[in-house]
Amino acid sequence: MARKTIFEIVKNNSDLEKDIERIDDIVFNDKCVRYGFSSYTIHEFIDNELFQNWKGRGHCVDLDDFISCLQYDENFKKAKTTGDSEPVLLVIELCYNLWTMMNNCIIEHEYEVKATGNYYHVKNIMDDCLAKLNYTTHYDEEKEQLIVSEDNPATTAVAEIVEDDLAIELIRYNHYALKGDIKEKQRILKIMSDALEAKRDDLKRVDNALDRDVHFLINNINVRHNNVTEGSSSYKAYVANLTADELEEWYDETYQMLLFAFLRLDNIDRAKKVKELKSKLAEKENE
Repeated sequence: MARKTIFEIVKNNSDLEKDIERIDDIVFNDKCVRYGFSSYTIHEFIDNELFQNWKGRGHCVDLDDFISCLQYDENFKKAKTTGDSEPVLLVIELCYNLWTMMNNCIIEHEYEVKATGNYYHVKNIMDDCLAKLNYTTHYDEEKEQLIVSEDNPATTAVAEIVEDDLAIELIRYNHYALKGDIKEKQRILKIMSDALEAKRDDLKRVDNALDRDVHFLINNINVRHNNVTEGSSSYKAYVANLTADELEEWYDETYQMLLFAFLRLDNIDRAKKVKELKSKLAEKENE
C-alpha cells in the first residue's frame, strides 16, 4: 500500500470539530492584530476600539455582552461535541462577523493597524468549514452585518439583480436559524411576492404558467391571505390541517418558484438582445 504524504495526513486529520477549536482560538487568543507597539487578539481590539460604533451591536453594552446573548460558550461546546450544524454555524457566523469588522478597520487604517500571525488563515478555515456544510456568507455593508446562509446559486443570482433591501430578505430566508420558523418565512415570502406583483404583467407575457402557479401558492398557503383561520373569507381547510413541517415544505417550494420568476423576468432583456442578433445574422446571410 502506498504511503500517504504528510499533506494527505494533515488534510485527513482536519475535521469540523477541530476546525471550530482553531477558529475560536485564533479569534479569542491569537494576538494577530498589531496597533502601534502593542498586539491584540481580534476580540480584544474590537472590544476596545470598534464595538461601540458597530451598527450590529443591538442593545449590548460591550462585546462580551453580545457574546453572552448568543450563549456562545454553550454553543461552542455543542459545536465541538455533538456534530449538530446549528451551533457550528453560530460559532462561525459570530467569528466571521468579528473578522470582517476587524478587516474593514485594517483596510481603512492600513498604515496604523496591521494583521499578523494567523489572521488571514482563520478566514480560510471558516470558508472551508462553510463549504463543507454547503453554506456561504453574505455581507450587508449598510447594516454592517454578515450572515451565513445556505449556498443556493439561484438565491445568489437573484440577489444580484434585485434591490438591496429585497436581496437581504431573500438571502435571510436560507439562514440556518430560520429552519422551522414559519412566521418569519411567511413574512419574507410576502415581501418577495409583493415585489413581484409590480412586474406581474411582464411575467404573464414571458411565462404565464409560472405566473399562475406562483400566485396560486401565495394566495392559498397562508402567505398573502389568512387561509388557516376558520371563518376567514380565505379559509382553506386543507391548508389549515397541514403540519408545520408540511407547510414549511410548501413555503420552501414557493420560495424557489419566486426566485425562478425573478430570473425569468431578468431574462427578458437578454432574450431581446439574442433575437436582435439572430435578425442581424439573418440579414447578413441574405445579402
